[in-house]
Amino acid sequence: MFDQAELLALPAQRLNDWRRHGSYRGLGYHVHSPEAFSVPESEQMLRIARAPREANDNGLKFWIHAESLDDWGHRQEYFHPYLSSSRFRRMDEGEFNRLVAERTRELVVPLPLPLHPPTGYLGGLAMRAMEDDLIVSLFAEYEDEFIHALWETTA
Repeated sequence: MFDQAELLALPAQRLNDWRRHGSYRGLGYHVHSPEAFSVPESEQMLRIARAPREANDNGLKFWIHAESLDDWGHRQEYFHPYLSSSRFRRMDEGEFNRLVAERTRELVVPLPLPLHPPTGYLGGLAMRAMEDDLIVSLFAEYEDEFIHALWETTA
């Protein structure tokens, strides 16, 4: 699993140059818009991104691609500082599942949980939590895939 030092070793201009991002093989995601939540006015959004885990891949490239799915548009210069300010707090599978469940509780159509069968968990990182701002960003590494869960609200 990657750590903050590996991210900080990447030059900011590399992260902020969208032509260098390319693609991440197998990356798929689903977005739950505010209308998917019981109170649309809360402007909650949930995005679950997943990709198969390749051998010798520590997840850093996947995480960067998952975070870049947001519309950074003309705010590209803020992408590197945003990533760099992540907490990189390690978490076990139970905490990962609990935090995902907390953020999906208000979906009108419940999300099948857990997001991955309870086998093959290698580690997870809480990048952002409610203590930081109105964003929860979680990363989990399994033997067969990476998962990124991002929840945010303006409320």
